[in-house]
Amino acid sequence: MKDKRQILIFIALFVAFFGMRFVQENYTFLKNAENTTGTVIENRTVKTETGGENYSPVVRFSTKDGDVIDLKTDFSSSDIAFDVGEEVRVAYDPLYPNNGRIREFQVMYLPLLVPVFLISIFLIIFGVMSSSLMQYNKKKMEELKMRGIRVPVKVKEIRINKNVKVGNKHPFYLLVTGKDPLTQMEKEWKSANIWKNPADLILPGKDLELYIDPQKPKRYMVDYSFLPPEYLKAW
Repeated sequence: MKDKRQILIFIALFVAFFGMRFVQENYTFLKNAENTTGTVIENRTVKTETGGENYSPVVRFSTKDGDVIDLKTDFSSSDIAFDVGEEVRVAYDPLYPNNGRIREFQVMYLPLLVPVFLISIFLIIFGVMSSSLMQYNKKKMEELKMRGIRVPVKVKEIRINKNVKVGNKHPFYLLVTGKDPLTQMEKEWKSANIWKNPADLILPGKDLELYIDPQKPKRYMVDYSFLPPEYLKAW
């Protein structure tokens, strides 16, 4: 699950970066462009990278100087977006009229809505995953407190968990020591991840409690529920 979260974050940042570039480029172009209307005279067939076929409209329009331009854009779709003879809005560079764009929703704005939609889905998924993980840890601690074996432990040190990374952030964990109630020998345990350095609240030697499932001794949890919520969230 940790790897999946990191992949989702990378995808969201990648989409957001190119989405913002798209918005900025469109804004700059439209700010200086001339606007007119044109007529679709052809739907060209263009090959896709996968070997399929898309349709790209060719639009004929006249500039304010009376020049007739047959505009071929980079826009294409798997279905015909505009019928031959259909009138569409066009924006073009007054200095280079062949540099024009079809100013319709599915051409100008749909490519922006796609990354916004993907980022929204990512935020929902990541939020649900983070919330579910927190709820799981809380429930696990409550269960272990009710039926688990309580073990007094001391904090040995705070370490960075370099095996986990969200964005550019590594979590911390507590290394604690105490007497294993099953073997009566000194043992070390690792806590769950803490997403903010707790050194200002937990010093080496601090007394804490650990709870072990008597049926499954490998299932345990260090109790640091006294930490503020911001220490427990990755974001």
